[in-house]
Amino acid sequence: MILIIIAIVVIIACIFALIRMNEIDAHDEQSKKYREVNNAEAIRKYKELLDDGIITQEEFDKKKAELLNII
Repeated sequence: MILIIIAIVVIIACIFALIRMNEIDAHDEQSKKYREVNNAEAIRKYKELLDDGIITQEEFDKKKAELLNII
């Protein structure tokens, strides 16, 4: 009887762990999408600065590479 109770507790713990892992994965995916959108917006702003002559092409390229995680 005790073994059955222990098995049930272990199964329930595993189910909760799987649910938590799925929640973490979903959150990570949302965070990644948020960063991608923010990085795209930042690149657009740097492009405006480049077009307005406020920064150089080299500065723009460096910042773009940083935002795209190229370097």
